[in-house]
Amino acid sequence: AAVLALTLASCSDRALPERRIALTECRLPKVPQAVQCGRLEVPENRDQPDGAKLSVFVAVLPANTLSPKPDPLVLLAGGPGQAASTLGPFALQLSAIRRTRDIVLVDQRGSGRSAPLDCAAFAPDEHAEFDIDPVPKSLLCAWQLAGRHIDASQYTTSAFVADLDAVRQALGYSKLNLWGGSYGTRVAQEYLRRYPQHVRSVVLDGVAPPSMRIS
Repeated sequence: AAVLALTLASCSDRALPERRIALTECRLPKVPQAVQCGRLEVPENRDQPDGAKLSVFVAVLPANTLSPKPDPLVLLAGGPGQAASTLGPFALQLSAIRRTRDIVLVDQRGSGRSAPLDCAAFAPDEHAEFDIDPVPKSLLCAWQLAGRHIDASQYTTSAFVADLDAVRQALGYSKLNLWGGSYGTRVAQEYLRRYPQHVRSVVLDGVAPPSMRIS
């Protein structure tokens, strides 16, 4: 009986990692089934841990097994600026992976449901068809964000990588399998450089190397 109890406890630990994020059912765009979603509060500026906070949105498509592998697949969106929560339909196609592993989507800070940097300066304007200079609108957007006490300098790849590792810890995963597309490959490479001990595998689809300048 004691051996059976230990075996069941071990299976339970694999199926339900210790988590510090409360996950509840929610919906993602173009995904017909409910998934598990939650939020993690992180400092806007990690050099000022007692300063402003922001909420990072996390969605988990649970593995279709009671004993999932301990390392999930994390899908990293492109852009920069695409929200990972829009990759739900793509995640659903990875049914072979979901047989044994969770699939995790994390909206990068400033996008999707993670404190999006929405600016009135970039609102659709039918009269701006031939406005090809983004600088004036960008300067106006920066001014608008500052007026909302948002430090736009903290919405970087480096900051997102730190958020991603905080999410990993909060979800109770020791290692991650990373898939990145386009700009997402940049994030994957940066995460691997900083946290190699927490990476099991990496897939880079349409590589944006660190030497490539992304405007």
